[in-house]
Amino acid sequence: MHSEQRPIRVGIFQNEPIVFQDESGVAQGLYVDLVNAIGKEEGWNIEYVLDSWDGCLKRLEARDIDLMTCIAYAAERDAFADWSREVVWTLWGVIFVRPESGIENVPSLAGKRVAILKGGINGLNFLELCSEFDISCDILPLSAYHAQLKAVESGEAEAAVVNSVFGTMHGAEYQVRQTPIVFSPVSAFFAVPEGTNGDLLKTIDHYLSRWKQDGDSVYYRSLRRWLSSTTERIRVIPGWIPVALSVLASGLLVLLLWTRLLGRAVNDRTAELQESESRFRHAVTESPFPIMIHAEDGEVLMISDVWTTLTGYTTDDIPTVAEWTRRAYGEDKQPAQDTIRKLYAIDSRVDEGDRTIATRSGERIVWSFSSAPLPPLPDGRRLVISMAMDITQRKQVEEELATHREHLEQLVADRTRKVRGTMKVMAGREVRMGELKKVIHKLRQQLLESGLEPVAADPVGRGKEASP
Repeated sequence: MHSEQRPIRVGIFQNEPIVFQDESGVAQGLYVDLVNAIGKEEGWNIEYVLDSWDGCLKRLEARDIDLMTCIAYAAERDAFADWSREVVWTLWGVIFVRPESGIENVPSLAGKRVAILKGGINGLNFLELCSEFDISCDILPLSAYHAQLKAVESGEAEAAVVNSVFGTMHGAEYQVRQTPIVFSPVSAFFAVPEGTNGDLLKTIDHYLSRWKQDGDSVYYRSLRRWLSSTTERIRVIPGWIPVALSVLASGLLVLLLWTRLLGRAVNDRTAELQESESRFRHAVTESPFPIMIHAEDGEVLMISDVWTTLTGYTTDDIPTVAEWTRRAYGEDKQPAQDTIRKLYAIDSRVDEGDRTIATRSGERIVWSFSSAPLPPLPDGRRLVISMAMDITQRKQVEEELATHREHLEQLVADRTRKVRGTMKVMAGREVRMGELKKVIHKLRQQLLESGLEPVAADPVGRGKEASP
C-alpha cells in the first residue's frame, strides 16, 4: 500500500475507443484502462484532463499535464516531449468521402478540400503524401474527428483524414464512405513533457513489456474489450474485425504500389522507401492480433509477435504453412491444409471459422480465422494475409453456460415429475374422499330411516339411538 498517492494529470481527447470521455463525464478507452491499472499498483491519484487534440498538445508543451495518451512520434513534437519505449497501438491514416464522390486514389484528391485533425499526425502524413504525388489540396483543420466526418457529410469538405480505428468505429454514423486510400501506419505511445516524469515512462514501459507477454493480461483484456466489438462484449467475430482486415489488406496494396512508384520515380528516395517498408513491417509485427502473411508455395513471409507469443512457437519453428499446421493441428492437420490451399484462389475476404490449435506447451486454444488476398510477389507467387482472434475464453464461457443450462433443465424435469406425482396422489385422494362422502350420506339416510339420529358434529362418527 502507498501511504501517499502521487497526483498525475493525464491528457485525453475524444478518440473513441482508444481514449475518450463518455456521456457521464468518465474517462474510458484502451489508454485509460492501462493508466488506471498501473495507477492502482503504483499509488497514483489520477486526474483526467479532457481537451481537443490540439489543446492537449499545447498542454503537454506548457507542462500543464504530466502524461499524454495516444500520441505518435513526430520531429516537431520532439522539441517538447519525451516518449515511452513500448508501443501501445498502431494506427493508419484513411480517407472518407461522400457516397457519390468519385474519389478512389490519391491523385483524385488534387484541388479538393480535405478536413484534417488540427495538429494530428495523420494530417501531417497526408500532407507528405500529397507532396510525394505532387498534388495540392485545400486543407481544413478541425478540432475533432467527428467534426471532420460532419464536414464531409454537410459538404463543407470533400474528404476527411481520420485514423483507421476511429473510421471503422464511427464511419457508419455519417453519410460518408471509406475510400481504398490507406497510408502511413504509425505507432502510438505515451508521452511526458520533455525532461520531466521520466520515471512515469519507465514504469509504464515496465508494465507494458510484461503485459505483452501474457495473453490474459490487462493489456490484452482491454484490447478485446474496446477493439473486439462495438455492441456486446462477447461475440464470435467482433463487427469491426472483418472491416479492419479489409483495411489492412487495402493498406498492403497501396503501400506496395506506392513503394514501387516511388522506387521508379527517383533513386534518391531509396532510404525513404526502406523506412516506409520498415514502418509497415513494424505495424504487422506489433499488431495486437495474430497476423500471418504467407505465399502459395507455403512460405511464411511475415508474422506478428502476438502470434508467436500466444502459441509459444518462434518464427524459426514455423517457417512454412506446412510446419505451422503440423505443430498446431497434429494428426488433424489435413482439413486445415485443404482450407489454406483454397485461400490462394480467393478474390475477397473470407471467414474460415473457428479452429482448435495446440500451443508449444500443449495447451489447447481456439482461434477464429479470417483471410484476404494480397497482390502477388514479383515472382508471381500469390499472397494471403490471415488474421486470427483468440476466442478461447468465449468458448469456455459458452461451454459452462451449456453445462449450467443442461443442469437447470434436468432440475426442472425432476421437479416436474415430482409435481405430477404429487398431483396424481392428490387426485386419487379427492376421488376416495368423494366416494367416502357418498357412503356417509347413505349411512345417514339409513340411520334416519331406522329412527336413529346421527351426531351432526361428527359426520363420520357413530350415531346414537333416538329417545323413545
